[in-house]
Amino acid sequence: MILPTCKCCGQTLPGALEIEGVRLTPQQMRIVKAIHRAGQSGLTIDDLVDRVYADDPNGGPDKAIHVIHVQIMLARRRLKAAGILEIACDGYGTGATYRMVRHVTG
Repeated sequence: MILPTCKCCGQTLPGALEIEGVRLTPQQMRIVKAIHRAGQSGLTIDDLVDRVYADDPNGGPDKAIHVIHVQIMLARRRLKAAGILEIACDGYGTGATYRMVRHVTG
């Protein structure tokens, strides 16, 4: 996985995410990109549902929150295996905030 960085300062470019060697489903990719674009402010589960199912005229499946939670769990496993990024969660339930953090080995 490669995070595009600024050539001047070396910081990760906001909204830019290029994943190599990590197989994510299209829905997992939408989730990861949405969380990554949110930056350090992160996204709540309701925000994720809104962004992932924005093009769905019905607003997504009946249990969209559950679907997003499952897809986050699966994406976490794949991202962790790549060893570069992780999806962190602050809080619990609908108030939880998801954000991308660099993988810390230790």
